[in-house]
Amino acid sequence: MTDKFTHPRDAKEGHKWRTNGGVDVDALHYFPEAKGDTIAAVINGDLDTFNDDGIYYTSGADYYRLIDAPGQHEVWVNLDADGYMAARYSKEDADNRSNSDRIACQKFTITEGRFDDEK
Repeated sequence: MTDKFTHPRDAKEGHKWRTNGGVDVDALHYFPEAKGDTIAAVINGDLDTFNDDGIYYTSGADYYRLIDAPGQHEVWVNLDADGYMAARYSKEDADNRSNSDRIACQKFTITEGRFDDEK
């Protein structure tokens, strides 16, 4: 997974963050006029403040900081009677590229950077 931090002023609408410990940020707001900490985030019901680099409470300590949450992607998998599978990025594409032997089409949500050996 990435430890990249996208600053709120540069983030697209709907962007998600989490802490480097893996806790999702419930809400985040950027205060460009603030001195010191410019980012306020609600995490587990608590309000925490972070500096412009996403580091907690202007301490400069890197033990608690904001990072980008991993993105998620939907894929559609066609399964044919002969056991052949093919993944597509949309249901429409899966339908258009299926053949007469298709016995199932299943949607999966995949999280970036996630592997079978992780919990």
